[in-house]
Amino acid sequence: MVLRLLVLFVAFTIVSGCTSLPPNNQGAVAGLRVASFNALYIHPSGPRYDAWLERRDAFAATIQEIDADILALQEVATVDGQPFNAENLQLDFLMERLPQYGFAAIGPPGAVPSTQPILYRKDRFRLIDEGFYFFPGQSDPVHPRRADGRQNRYASWALFQYLDGGAPIQVHNFHFDHRSGTRRQEAASQIAEFVAGAISRGEPVLALGDLNALGQSPTAAILRKTGLAFSELAGPTFHFGTGIGAFPAIDHLLFSSRFKPVGRGVVFRRNYDGQLPSDHHPVVQDLILD
Repeated sequence: MVLRLLVLFVAFTIVSGCTSLPPNNQGAVAGLRVASFNALYIHPSGPRYDAWLERRDAFAATIQEIDADILALQEVATVDGQPFNAENLQLDFLMERLPQYGFAAIGPPGAVPSTQPILYRKDRFRLIDEGFYFFPGQSDPVHPRRADGRQNRYASWALFQYLDGGAPIQVHNFHFDHRSGTRRQEAASQIAEFVAGAISRGEPVLALGDLNALGQSPTAAILRKTGLAFSELAGPTFHFGTGIGAFPAIDHLLFSSRFKPVGRGVVFRRNYDGQLPSDHHPVVQDLILD
């Protein structure tokens, strides 16, 4: 019986995602495609760096194939064991490989954490404003890692406007704690506080990222209370670098009532000649802004 259940679950994880996407034609209907993708941090040398050299083309190819208008990335970091490292090999590679995108919510090393950039199509949007805020209980106001090596969790944010005008779109990119449910709920409460005013005024808001929690968790409930809706996703997003996950999605796409989803969200399961781009599958949702 246990073996039969295991086989059924593995089959579910394989078929519940998607290995292809329709073309991004949302521009014709005042819409947009949004996505979130955890990049998996690297080291400046050693096995993680070698693995990055092997998978970086697949990572960039995944982004190209998704063709999102707005894309939130997490763990875009080169970690050397110190609280601060000015070198970001992943960010440098992506900025060179993806010239069609602007990179928001990044800045000078030592002043702005740049591990959670928000990418946007420069032929569709202009960047109006950008910034970041750390979640409660974090010990350092700038560095993305504490002296003990653990991450200082934060959200990056940006404000975009279509080039032809319209209401600005507020985007938050988050990465919650993977160990503490209390920390996750505190982070969710802080995001809820940040977006409450915009949502009450009827402004378009997106919150994209790695919740490190399921869509029916207490953490998710806090965000739902603000009026944000979750994209409907089927299947795991975190897969341990194997392509096969053990639990439902922990990466999520949230949107305010100004947006209407075009179908369900997609867990984009893709490898390139057997090479997986990360230990997370990206998640994708097409939306229409009313």
